[in-house]
Amino acid sequence: MKTNLIIFIVSIVTMSCNIFSPDNSDNDSDSTKNYTEMKLVFTRDNEIWLYNMMNEELEKLIAIGDTIYTNDMGFSFTRIWADEDKWSPDGKKIVFIEAVVTDGGNLKILNLEIGQQQFFQDYVYRQDANPE
Repeated sequence: MKTNLIIFIVSIVTMSCNIFSPDNSDNDSDSTKNYTEMKLVFTRDNEIWLYNMMNEELEKLIAIGDTIYTNDMGFSFTRIWADEDKWSPDGKKIVFIEAVVTDGGNLKILNLEIGQQQFFQDYVYRQDANPE
């Protein structure tokens, strides 16, 4: 009796994906939302990336090691990871969670039109997770 041994090798890469970007229209009706922009936001290696499927351009939006703020004593604080990226309904912003050495799980918004990151108004540092 002959026995065959089959070995499967699985490679696991840290990468999470999100939905395609909405079309940036001001139409609020979900039934008419188009995905003509064909952009995909995803997390890879603790950084947030944007891939444009129309022109095949890949852009790093949020990088680890970026200086987030410097306090009054001159100490700089850098981002150690970013994850859980989600599109705004109009496709103009991305909400995400970031961790800085002293703080973990801070909820932030990236405005794609001007490339600016910000906290929500009156934001208090918390251990946020799972933005939807």
